[in-house]
Amino acid sequence: VGTTCHVLETHHIEARHVLHRRTSLRPGSKDMARGAYRTLIFAALVALLISLVSGAVMPDDLVGTVEYVPDAESRGPWPDLVGKSADEAKEFFEKSFPDLKVVVMNENAMMTMDYRVERVRIMVNDGGVVTKVPHRG
Repeated sequence: VGTTCHVLETHHIEARHVLHRRTSLRPGSKDMARGAYRTLIFAALVALLISLVSGAVMPDDLVGTVEYVPDAESRGPWPDLVGKSADEAKEFFEKSFPDLKVVVMNENAMMTMDYRVERVRIMVNDGGVVTKVPHRG
């Protein structure tokens, strides 16, 4: 029995050295670094999956959410502001609807296409005159 155990231990030690030589899994080797990197990536993906499954709110989920629904008379549109100056139109909104975010823009300017009920865009020409009917969005 003593000889058998010694043979098994020797065989185990030799097998371990062969494994290290053939797979380069020695500490500090490139393969060891790749393995650690893969483990880190796998752990990050598992953590992301768990957060998604658990119902955690991600920032993208908050984009476009509506918390405020305006009453019927403050929904707009406001066609009577067409032809007035940008300052007059902005003053109207600031006095009548202080909760609105008022944005004065050139009618040819680029803009985002997201819909926001708390925002009104006043589209003006180069002379500062309202050219399009202001409405929420």
